[in-house]
Amino acid sequence: MATPRTLRLAKIRWTHSQLFFEYTLDGLTFTNAIWYEGVDFDGLSERFGAAFIRAMIFHIAAFEMNKIVSLKPDTLDWGDYSDLVTAEFKEIWLTIYRNVWAQWRFENDEPDYLGPDFAITATDAPPAIGERDLSGGFLSFCGGGKDSLVSLDLLKSLGQEHGTLAYSASFYGRAAPQHALIGKLLDSYGVTNQHRQWIYDDFLDSPVLELRKDLNVDAVTAAETPSSIFGALPYVLHHNYRYVCLAHERSADAPQVVWEKTGEPVNHQWGKSYEAEKLLNDYVRAHLVSEFDYFSILKPIYDVSIFGALRGVTESIPHTHSCNIEKPWCRRCAKCLYVWLGYTAFLDREIVEATFGPENLYDVPENTFLFRQLVGLESQLPFECIGEAQEAALFMLMARTKGYRGQALDACSDALDKVDVANTLDRYLDVVTGDANIPETIKDRLEQTLLAKAADTRKFVEELLS
Repeated sequence: MATPRTLRLAKIRWTHSQLFFEYTLDGLTFTNAIWYEGVDFDGLSERFGAAFIRAMIFHIAAFEMNKIVSLKPDTLDWGDYSDLVTAEFKEIWLTIYRNVWAQWRFENDEPDYLGPDFAITATDAPPAIGERDLSGGFLSFCGGGKDSLVSLDLLKSLGQEHGTLAYSASFYGRAAPQHALIGKLLDSYGVTNQHRQWIYDDFLDSPVLELRKDLNVDAVTAAETPSSIFGALPYVLHHNYRYVCLAHERSADAPQVVWEKTGEPVNHQWGKSYEAEKLLNDYVRAHLVSEFDYFSILKPIYDVSIFGALRGVTESIPHTHSCNIEKPWCRRCAKCLYVWLGYTAFLDREIVEATFGPENLYDVPENTFLFRQLVGLESQLPFECIGEAQEAALFMLMARTKGYRGQALDACSDALDKVDVANTLDRYLDVVTGDANIPETIKDRLEQTLLAKAADTRKFVEELLS
């Protein structure tokens, strides 16, 4: 019988502005360092107590560690922090793992691996922080893409003051260019209250899959959004924020494929879903910070509305970027091609070229299969942060109507000829605030703003395609 393989949280250290974590598995060691601009962990410990800061940092370490479960450990050992492992913690940790890692199980053909086992060793967690200074208001995440830009524009139109948080991650390349790209977008939009975070992760950068073929693992996955929520709590506390605002659209709730072996929906974006949002909010409020909410200001709408709203912020669009392979754009991945689809549908050619360059991505042979996936002509949608197939087909139809040509347009003609414009607009220009955790202070005004923008987008599309 094989010896059980144990993933261990070996070390947590923190100093003035840095957190450091060390994990071990099968003699391998992985580390993670997170740097916080303008945060003093010693000061936070004095304000909120050493026991609470210890618990908060443990949660950051625990959700950063879950990516290593991609190597299929049998058990987890929480080391010196086992006294913080409650039944509620185990439930949320494994729930997030099992939903986010549905893609990993699908890609690795592991229908029966539902995660490692670990013991519940604590009966009571430290009480959540209650009343505190909430003068900071809103903290808005900014990743530098079109969703972030529309989110910034909505906050501005609502007159809602806010700070922004931009993080770099080593698995996306060098930190300085990442922050420079996001900084250009924020500067172009006049944002002055900017916070920065640096994440250095040597697991996702490592050659472990190449050098450890015995693990029989072909792909790894990370729960980036859930991890980032816990990772933002030091900013929330240090700068007195009440709300964390993200830019996850309604399309993030839809799966890319239903796995025939298990019957389960597999959603690359589950961590951005409303289900995940509610789960994380309930947990954080109950066990860490009671006066806290994170929400997505775009959750009431789909990408058709979002791309349509970009027509009001065209001067900042050339500063956007969304590629996870080669920033700002590799022009060969599903994420790049999906954004290209939306930009060519709604924006003038000179703006598209100022953003992507002059290359016609519709006429690049290696892109054709991905475009066919995006519009629903292959067995599944790409595992990426993209909208639904009907949205992509509408965008491509709009681009063809505007005069774009290329191999991909020809290869996708079957999907374009079947687009029901009226029904597609009815569905994807709908505004639903009921299934979104929008703060009451902005909910009514946001709904009216989104409805007005949706009406304007409908008029634009109908006039184009009439």
